[in-house]
Formats: sequence, structure tokens, C-alpha cells
Amino acid sequence: MLFGPAWRKAIPLSVLFFSATFIFTMLQSLKDGIVVIEMGADALPFLTTLGTLPASLAYFNFYRFTLVPLVPPRHLYIATAAPFLAFYALFAFVLYPLAPALHGCSAQWLSWLAVLPQGLAGLVAAVQKWLFSLFYVAGDLWGPVMITLAFWTVADEVCTMEEAKVLYPQLGLLANLGLVGSGKFIKAVYRAVGGRSGPDGMGAVLQVLVLCMLLMAGVMFACKALINRRYLKPGRLSTDYRNKQHSSTPHTELQPAAAAAAAGNKPKASWQEARAVLDRNPKAAELTTWVVSFGVALRLFEYAFKAQLRLAAADSAAYCCALADLQSAIGLGTLVLMTSSKLIFKQLLQQQQHQQLQLQLQLQA
Repeated sequence: MLFGPAWRKAIPLSVLFFSATFIFTMLQSLKDGIVVIEMGADALPFLTTLGTLPASLAYFNFYRFTLVPLVPPRHLYIATAAPFLAFYALFAFVLYPLAPALHGCSAQWLSWLAVLPQGLAGLVAAVQKWLFSLFYVAGDLWGPVMITLAFWTVADEVCTMEEAKVLYPQLGLLANLGLVGSGKFIKAVYRAVGGRSGPDGMGAVLQVLVLCMLLMAGVMFACKALINRRYLKPGRLSTDYRNKQHSSTPHTELQPAAAAAAAGNKPKASWQEARAVLDRNPKAAELTTWVVSFGVALRLFEYAFKAQLRLAAADSAAYCCALADLQSAIGLGTLVLMTSSKLIFKQLLQQQQHQQLQLQLQLQA
């Protein structure tokens, strides 16, 4: 079974997932290192609330109503990743070196921000250094877009239900390997550039890491091409196209016009309909509340922790290295817990069964 069809299919999926997670970890360190040092941790809540949240909602609507109907499913993954990678490269090699000049040009237009109260200092910094804010938002979108949405869409298209039961838990372990590996790589890059301080050191680290992202993206696209050729058959396209896959050209991709027509045949649920589902299903509403509450609590803890971590970092590059060490430790700890959780739960279940048996014997006595 180790070299069966399911595990041969798992190889490109694993490389795809590992590469996306590797890029994600580098982006997390880079965006936080730039923003916290240049703006202060006070800017993080404003960037998340006023930047990442509306940007993610806008992108998911664009993906659902524009990108999916127009782009053939075989090319959807690349079409989703390419704009992000292009912006990261543009920022690293063009915009970041020009950031002082660009921010200086816009300073006179933003002078009115000085009248805002001190409690909005983070918002003022986020607006004044808008270029770094754009990079933060773009880096924050990589995880939900390329991992939560794009990767799992590909995995669902090529894996059957039985294969998913076996492969998906292993992919979760692989994601944490990406955390560990990328954290070590970031620190190695920092040492390789000589540990220079100031904007020059951060610029060198940023450019090397973005080049690595582009190389990893090339690996991702090669794996996606392999998946398209071997496993993504015409009958296993994404759900928006399946209703149209009974035409006389079963081995060709749908044209964009036909894809749009296929997407239009299936009604799309609105936000109001999703809210109605939560109203009818208390368990779903409770899970939604739990997820949102967990996310808010996690963000609040991150803001406080990153503000304290700034005290131990001299510049953005050193801050990135500190975050990289933390992410490596988190990935390693998660790996240990995930591998041992099965044994822990099994032991707890056996103890519970033993206690129930003892209680039954006592009642019978």
C-alpha cells in the first residue's frame, strides 16, 4: 500500500503543501518584522481590521464570482498564486528600496493625520507608511488564499473520500515540517548576509527570501502540472465545471465562455443564506462562534507578544530571525503533539472505559 495509487498521488500533493507552507512562514516573519519595527506593534490591530479583513472578503468574492468562471480549473491554482508572487517580487526589488522616497512624497498629503488622538497612533503610522501596509496585507492573504482555499481545492479534486481519510492527516504533519524548515532557513539567510543592521540588512534578507519564494513557487507549479496531467481527469474537475463535462470533447478544457455558463448553472449561496443556515443549525452557530472567538483571542495575544518581542530586536532583520526561531519551535512542538495525540487519546479512552466498567461492577454488587 506504501507505493499504491493513493501514496503516489500524495507525493506531488505533499510537495505542493510543503512549498506553500514554507512560503507562508517566510511571509509571516517578513511582514511582521517590517511592520513592527517601522510602525510599532500598535499598527497591527488596524492593519488586520481595516486591511486584511476587507481585503480577504473582497478577494474571496473576486475568486468566487470572477476568477472561477473565467479561468479553466487546471490553471486556477497558478492564476491565484501568480499575482501575489508578482507583488512580492516587485516589493522586494523595486518598492522597498524606494520606500523612503515614496513615503516622503506622500507625507505632505497626509499631514492632517497629526491632529488625530494618540490612541490612533497605530492607524496614523499604517497610513503614513502605506507601502509597508500593502505588503503586510498581501502577505497576510497568502495563508487563507493559497493554503486554506487553493491547496485544499486541488486536494479535494484529486482525492477520493477514502484517500482523504488516509492522506489529509499526513499532510497536516507536513505543514509543520514547513514551519520548522523555513524558520531554520530564515536564520541561515540572516547569517549569510553578514547580520547587517538597518535597512540594508533587511533589504538583503528580503530579496534573498523572495527569490527563494519564487523558486518554491516554481516547484509548486511543476507539481500542479504533474497533478493536472496524471490525476486531474476531465471528470474530476472542480464542481463549477462538472455539470458541463458531458460534451463531445472529454479530453479538452472548457473555454472561458463555457466555463462561465457552467458556473452560472449552479446557484451560489449568499451571505444571507449562510446566516440562515447558522440560525437553523445551533451546532454550526456554536462552532462558528468558537472559531471566531479563538481567532480574536489569538490575535490579541499575538499583538501583545510581538510588542514585547520588539524590545529584544535591534532591527527588522533581527526581528525576523526571532520570529523564525519561534515558528520553528511551534512547528516542532505541534509535530510532537500531533504524533503523540493518537496514543494520548487512546490511553484516555481506555481509562474512561475502565472507570465505566468499575462503576458497573459496583452497581451490580
